[in-house]
Amino acid sequence: MTRAAMVICAGMTVLAAYHGAPWYFYVPVLSAGGLLLYMLIANPVSGLHLHDDVLILSPLLHPRFIPVGDVASVEIISWSDSTDMVIHLKSGESVAAASGDIPPRAAFRDALARVGIPLKER
Repeated sequence: MTRAAMVICAGMTVLAAYHGAPWYFYVPVLSAGGLLLYMLIANPVSGLHLHDDVLILSPLLHPRFIPVGDVASVEIISWSDSTDMVIHLKSGESVAAASGDIPPRAAFRDALARVGIPLKER
């Protein structure tokens, strides 16, 4: 969504320049574009990678490697305004994932089933 907003800001800037918009039109558009660019640079969505033998959380920023054999289950909890994901390990420990790391559920459910990890949803 942030990338789409960035494209819209760029398009508005090009259209404004083409049509000769007054200078005060550029102030909010370029300010919004600058803030969106900052969001994309400072806080990228990192995601996760699931392979046959390892689950990698936040692979781009601070990777955390969890062997698939150590995972007991993955729990996705939907709240009114956000979604949480907790990885339950066979040792009894739990690992919380950042909300930006949670992939689309349908594809993630299929990938977890492929490697034999149960998915719990609340």
